[in-house]
Amino acid sequence: MESIKQVVVKPKIIKEIIKLISPIQKILAITSFKTLTPLEKQYAFCLQNATKIGLLVSFFHRSYESPALFTLFMKIFGQKKVTEIRKELKGKFNKEEIDKIFFYFGGVVSNAGNYLCWGGKKFVPDLPKSRFLDFLRIRSIFKYSGLQKTIWNKISHELFAYEPPYGEIGLSSAGLGLSPYYSVNLKKDEILKIDKRI
Repeated sequence: MESIKQVVVKPKIIKEIIKLISPIQKILAITSFKTLTPLEKQYAFCLQNATKIGLLVSFFHRSYESPALFTLFMKIFGQKKVTEIRKELKGKFNKEEIDKIFFYFGGVVSNAGNYLCWGGKKFVPDLPKSRFLDFLRIRSIFKYSGLQKTIWNKISHELFAYEPPYGEIGLSSAGLGLSPYYSVNLKKDEILKIDKRI
């Protein structure tokens, strides 16, 4: 009689990334804004401010690392023009690496965090952790010190980790929470109790 050997194969985890073929479009809003009436301009201004606040709240709901990641990126991309940053990265990074940094940033902003808005799958930088840190350390772009080091040290693992429980939002197979919606100290039976009351 033949012996049967059982082999447990770990499923291959495919990391999500923002692909370089994703289009980034310029929005030419100034011309359109000038055609609005004063009342329409005021409405657009108020709507834009509400959207900005709502976006910031969304980062906190997406993942532990999302608000800190957004803060790091805004310290970089909020200070200089994209063309200036690209120029300063030349020679230190190749064109593909530069594009990957920009596409990742675009993905984080458009999804209000590092999980896709639809489907809740995490996407990670398409660069090794060391190269991503090299980008953050370029002094001419970003003063990497104090607060920035603290932020990086607190989120760097979560930013690149994709293995369970990091690659999903919701409850883990162990019944523990994985996101700000379900924090890690919240158990499935507690969630069910809360759901019944609400």
